[in-house]
Amino acid sequence: MLASVANNLKALREARGLSQEAAAEKMGTTRNQLAKLESGARRLSNVWIDRAAEVFGVDAGDIVTDKPRRSTSLVDSFDPDEFDPEDHEPRMVEGTMGRDVGDLPRDAILMAEVAVGMGPGGVTHITDLMNADGNTYAAEGVKDWVRLPSTFLVGRFRVQPHRIRCFEAMGDSMEPKIHDGDIVFVDVGHRVPSPPGIYALADALGGVILKRLEISSARGQDPVRVRLISDNPKHSPEDRTLDEIAITGRYLGRLTTE
Repeated sequence: MLASVANNLKALREARGLSQEAAAEKMGTTRNQLAKLESGARRLSNVWIDRAAEVFGVDAGDIVTDKPRRSTSLVDSFDPDEFDPEDHEPRMVEGTMGRDVGDLPRDAILMAEVAVGMGPGGVTHITDLMNADGNTYAAEGVKDWVRLPSTFLVGRFRVQPHRIRCFEAMGDSMEPKIHDGDIVFVDVGHRVPSPPGIYALADALGGVILKRLEISSARGQDPVRVRLISDNPKHSPEDRTLDEIAITGRYLGRLTTE
């Protein structure tokens, strides 16, 4: 039997003025289940840690007390320009700009030429792109690629790099979680709003926006309804059916200068 891990769920919940019922609803569970997680009667798995981190707007390491807080240094050293020249693969990407990114390191993350809006509408027009791994995603084109330490990809994102895209964020509706100018990373293989959290959406104007998504309809209700929430209280939430939104991917994290 796995030992339970002490955690900060109760302290984080109370600091945000949430009842167990309200926090449980945001995490997609019941009050009884959350009570067991808070007390340690039920093991806090990585799934629950990720859900709680999204709901409370903190890093996963802040949920459990036996994990160190994230330091300013992710790894001892990492040079994104140093890689094995043999460790390449052809990754053909064509879009409205007709660009071919050619041979890339296997752990390269594509940076798309589309800014992710965080206001009421999109900021640019987009088209579908597809690369050699079969992933189709919305973007104007590929303007660059980035590399991150493998320990960071495995330990924090828990996603293979070929499933990740990065974009520049614009606007203030997701403040203070995400700032204007941040580079956000999205898992384009995760396109259903479960668990609740921040997702990238294609909007009606052909743009990409970031919103926090929660299922607002009762279990079994048809059609399924989703609430689109901005972290900035100046922006009002919206309620739409699942068919009315197009999820591009799930938000993983960001690079920021703040």
